Amino acid sequence: MQTSTGIDRRINPRFEVNDLVFVAFRPEFDKVGCLKDISRGGLSLEYTVMENQCNPVGKANIDIFDNSQSFRMLEVPCNIVHNTQVSPRECVWVSSIETRRCGIEFENLNPMQLAQLERALEKWWVRN
Repeated sequence: MQTSTGIDRRINPRFEVNDLVFVAFRPEFDKVGCLKDISRGGLSLEYTVMENQCNPVGKANIDIFDNSQSFRMLEVPCNIVHNTQVSPRECVWVSSIETRRCGIEFENLNPMQLAQLERALEKWWVRN
């Protein structure tokens, strides 16, 4: 994450996603987005919301899973670091739809989650 001075504050290197991987917010699963990049410390995703939906803030639990369901990392505790609108839509008939980019920091992963994350980084993602 870059600060207003343009300095990247991330401690861990980010890895770009090579496969279609999803992130869902628990417990309602009302927001599901596509994983953009990931590190040992967190991830970023893009998701779409309708006009009257709330955006997640603060502490959350997420699930991370791939298209084939061969990878599932469930009930991941995290903190939402930022959640910003990507770019406004130009088309009038989709003006109530908004795409957002969300940055998430992992918090207190259990040993199984840490092992899953390491396997995923080794198997699927190439360093930026």
